[in-house]
Amino acid sequence: MGIITLTSDLGLRDHYVAAVKASILSQAPQAMIVDISHEVRSFDIQAAAFLVRNVWHQFPLGTVHVIGINPELTALQA
Repeated sequence: MGIITLTSDLGLRDHYVAAVKASILSQAPQAMIVDISHEVRSFDIQAAAFLVRNVWHQFPLGTVHVIGINPELTALQA
């Protein structure tokens, strides 16, 4: 596996980004993980799309782009 990019609204104050990276690396230890941003405003799918749209073409063919934005406010209320 080559490059995997991550874009999320997880922030960097807790363990969530590290847990996602650990999960990826446990399945693909040779993967190179590149953070695009983890500071997307919560629930802002359009902002995440804007970020990835403006950078994806700069990565080599075959790069996997993972976008993790919580689409619903109700998910936090559960």
